[in-house]
Amino acid sequence: MRCDARWRELDFGHWDGSNPAYLPQTELAAFWADPDRYPPPGGETWSAALDRVGAALADIDRPALVLAHAGSIRAALSALLGWDYRQSWSLALPYAALVSLKVWPGETRGAQITGLAI
Repeated sequence: MRCDARWRELDFGHWDGSNPAYLPQTELAAFWADPDRYPPPGGETWSAALDRVGAALADIDRPALVLAHAGSIRAALSALLGWDYRQSWSLALPYAALVSLKVWPGETRGAQITGLAI
């Protein structure tokens, strides 16, 4: 077993751990509209998350179990399936959700969702 920090959650910067109801609503709306142009203050852009999770995916060379946060799972789905951030964030991923993917070696894009248990 090894720990790969590239699978960490999206860095929400100063918003991390905050209740969204108490965040500045105009800033939050701007983030949801364009997370690359308006990342959380001190946080990570969506593109940066996609890049690091995409690099982690590329390093998997055999069947693997990855335990990750919903944000990195969404980034993996975006990287593998070509989804934009709106598509990936429309998928409900509550705590303890299980997403099973089949990814073919050598493919830069393409996967099959073989299971989703919520």
